[in-house]
Amino acid sequence: MTFVEAVRTGLGKAVTFSGRASRPEFWWFALAWIVFLVLLDRLRLTLQMSFNIGGGYYALLVELASLLLQVPLLAAGWRRLHDTGLPGWPMLVPFAALPLAFILFFVAWGIADSERPDLGFVGTVAATSSILLPIFAFAGAVFLLSRPSNPGPNKYGPNPCEVTP
Repeated sequence: MTFVEAVRTGLGKAVTFSGRASRPEFWWFALAWIVFLVLLDRLRLTLQMSFNIGGGYYALLVELASLLLQVPLLAAGWRRLHDTGLPGWPMLVPFAALPLAFILFFVAWGIADSERPDLGFVGTVAATSSILLPIFAFAGAVFLLSRPSNPGPNKYGPNPCEVTP
């Protein structure tokens, strides 16, 4: 599958969480997603620095676009996990890890501000966990998404890489 085909398929199946997606389909689409978000952010920075417009409504529009574009990536990842024979819910783990990391960070911050020295170890564990949790969640997702396809059909559908006569 080419880059353009992967982007078309990814956008065409933007909210389709059933079926299977091959490795090239997912990774080309993920690359296009990253490039688009970087370009969108560069445009925001250019407009902000050159014309002093970029705050307020435009920044909100950029953030909304990036949030909306996560749905097609989530759907593609969901289908990619189906292609490996796994259910799609592990794709939600990195999305859940980030808010949990923020909570742990603020717990650690609150403990550091308290005047109880006996909580030092708990604060250290919370601070370390707030850093490591998203890293391990992302690494686990990359590992699962990089696994090879199940040959032949599985319970999620036919193999997208195999040509049927």
